[in-house]
Amino acid sequence: DNNVVDLVRRQADIAVRPDMRPGDGLVGQRAGKLAHALYGAAVLLERHGLPQSIADLHRYAICTLTPTLPHFTASNWWKELDGSHGMRVTFIANTETALAAAIAAGVGIGVLPRFIGDRLDGVRRLSSIQIGEPVDIWLITHPKLRENALVRSLIRTLAAAIRKDSRLS
Repeated sequence: DNNVVDLVRRQADIAVRPDMRPGDGLVGQRAGKLAHALYGAAVLLERHGLPQSIADLHRYAICTLTPTLPHFTASNWWKELDGSHGMRVTFIANTETALAAAIAAGVGIGVLPRFIGDRLDGVRRLSSIQIGEPVDIWLITHPKLRENALVRSLIRTLAAAIRKDSRLS
């Protein structure tokens, strides 16, 4: 789920957060890095050509995440460019799964985590435009749960899976 849960209020036991630090009053483990890139369906790119710069993006429909998800690079990157290059947003998603499906269907180009975008059939990474540095992925919990064996085991298992995926980026 993309909702940011309040671990202090115990709305969940563990959360996965892409951020530079786990958050005040929380404990966590850095599990890896999350790299992003710009993607488009091969059919769309054949029709419009490959963009070489941000200024070229005006030729494309843009797919993005809703701006109500401030912790997501796929939302923030476009927000920083908003209105500066005549881009037209045609699809706004509230999940990265929906965003990836729209990009794969040729609705437009968009920013995805590389572990998602690089695995999409018929989609190409646009390496000519850089999205930014990878962000840390944190597995966080409430301090009182730090010694819980189940929580510790789950964090260890999730961290191993995230590290395995981050090698694919």
